Amino acid sequence: MPKTIICKYCGSECTDQDEYCPKCLKRIPEEKLDKSNIIDGMSEHDIFVFVENDADYYLQTFKKHNNKKVFVSFNFAAFFFGPLWMVYRKMHIEAIVAYLITTLISFACVAGILISTAPEFIYRYLFYDFWYESCASFIENIDYTKYVILFQFVLPYFISGIFYGLFGNAIYKGYVKRHIKSLADGGTLFLAIFAALFAKFAIDLLMRLLVFPIGENIVRFILDLL
Repeated sequence: MPKTIICKYCGSECTDQDEYCPKCLKRIPEEKLDKSNIIDGMSEHDIFVFVENDADYYLQTFKKHNNKKVFVSFNFAAFFFGPLWMVYRKMHIEAIVAYLITTLISFACVAGILISTAPEFIYRYLFYDFWYESCASFIENIDYTKYVILFQFVLPYFISGIFYGLFGNAIYKGYVKRHIKSLADGGTLFLAIFAALFAKFAIDLLMRLLVFPIGENIVRFILDLL
């Protein structure tokens, strides 16, 4: 005899033999609200309803790594889009942290290449009072555009992309577990991607127009005092 269940999308009554809800036409998970199918304390049905898009993929991934907080499972969307993928999945706090990590990696890459390719500049800065002359000489001898593209954008985003790709599913699983009781936090939000892109460009522009010049002036002021 068919068992009556409730569609968690629209609240309509369905049966455990239905594949799709007769009212909202959204797919009903295969486990039909079977509470014995538990992943990290979450029923598969609740995960299916919360995740929405690509729910089958994430269900299988979470099930494969059940009871694991940290695991490696490559996610191509997380690898290529990183923080934007997190925004799409409504992980806004995680996206901000990811953006900051990528920015720090960018600074680290630039600092590392400066130190490794400019020993004369570093030596003269430490042992001689030739700050301005050394800086000018160094800038004249590098391909600025190449270094900006490679070490401020390509390399940092590749390094951070590898991290997000390997651990993106684990990060999302933790988010689902923390927010699964609120369906408003689930699903995806495509339009948020454009807002995130605008915010990123605005922050980058602000840093280049204000933060970097201020930092440079502070360095010059300190050097003048020495």
